Amino acid sequence: MMRTRAAYFVGAGRIFLRELDLKPAGDQVLVKIHQASICGTDKLLFNGEIPSEVKLPIFPWDHEGGGRRR
Repeated sequence: MMRTRAAYFVGAGRIFLRELDLKPAGDQVLVKIHQASICGTDKLLFNGEIPSEVKLPIFPWDHEGGGRRR
């Protein structure tokens, strides 16, 4: 098990950090992130342009990062 912190949106201009315990399933790998950034969708959410199908709070989709398998 590994502990991490992740950002999540709760509303326009409102981002918080939450500590999480990670325990990958048998078909998953754990990646130690060395860099992370945001994408255009994250920027829209932060600015309050939230599509109706998105339910808050939400963790960003986490597809803009790089790291190594642990």
